[in-house]
Amino acid sequence: MSQHGVAVLGAGIFAREAHLPALAKTTTLTLKAVYSRSSKSVQALLEAVKTHDEFSSSVEAYSDDVEGKKLDDLLKREDIKTVILSLPIPIQPSVIEKAWKAGKNVVSEKPVAKDVKESKRLIDLWEKEYKPKGINWIIAEQYPYAEAYIQVKKLIADGKIGELRNFELRSFGFVPEGSKYAETEWRKVPDYQGGFLLDGGVHFAAGLRYMLPPTSQVTSVLASSTLIHPRLLPFDTLTGSLKTSSSAVGTFFITHATESRGPQTYSFRGSKGSIDLGIFDHKVVVSGIIPMGGKPETEEFSHEVRWIPAEFEAFGHALVGGIDSDAAKDVDSRTGPRACLRDVQFIENALLSGEKGSWINLD
Repeated sequence: MSQHGVAVLGAGIFAREAHLPALAKTTTLTLKAVYSRSSKSVQALLEAVKTHDEFSSSVEAYSDDVEGKKLDDLLKREDIKTVILSLPIPIQPSVIEKAWKAGKNVVSEKPVAKDVKESKRLIDLWEKEYKPKGINWIIAEQYPYAEAYIQVKKLIADGKIGELRNFELRSFGFVPEGSKYAETEWRKVPDYQGGFLLDGGVHFAAGLRYMLPPTSQVTSVLASSTLIHPRLLPFDTLTGSLKTSSSAVGTFFITHATESRGPQTYSFRGSKGSIDLGIFDHKVVVSGIIPMGGKPETEEFSHEVRWIPAEFEAFGHALVGGIDSDAAKDVDSRTGPRACLRDVQFIENALLSGEKGSWINLD
């Protein structure tokens, strides 16, 4: 398969520790350049590049404080077809638009944008002006590429638990003071709703969205929010109830404030049986009781670096195949902008429900 030239924009933790290792493992994507606003930060990213033997020694560094090596110069390169963004949430939209104008495909880190309004604006712009030109936009949301999530989705879709009755999402996380993510400047005083609840919460919403059948997607939410640790502004805990497009109902509990952190779990109960998925350390365990009351059937799936390699491999095939390829359509159904808009809607409406104390419909 032909190679597809890409550039990484952003020199933060996730770019160094997740994006670069994933890119190094792909069979379709070739790293051509890296960019950050300052030469100091881009050199740190370039040093990280050098730790991977899979990358060429000709990867070039770009930064806004070096003449002839600014972002605009990078975007003029014809051998770079796609840019991969790992930038602060408030900054990403302007860079996404700049890349589109230069004719580049974009892979941008979740969420789509800081809120539903900005997400919809970007999606409308892309669908009207750039998608018809064959320019692709993919959201880097890894949960729908996890093997265990794919397995659960298939079991539910195949009717193994019968008609879905209810479901539950629970995530007991903790962001320690002084941790590498908590210490990033743009997260300390977030210029976007929900703080870590948006930044991390869209992952959990995406996992739920992906596994729920199309006939039972979340349509409305009743929630409450609270702040346990003042350093995790504006809220660090969100809990509530969910209605769907069917008779199935659900509940959720998401927190980043529990010192005695526990596993992240999803439970699905149906008319014939149940399926549970739990993330324990570096293992994802799927256990099914099929049929109801029968012997539990348990399978274990290992996951690596939050499934980023599988995600990037899928992105590569979509980008090489082109926007109308089956690979691109599959990626779009999992983590296209409109699919991931639902994840932003989930968190935003849960936060709004917490303020108003009433059910809020997802638009």
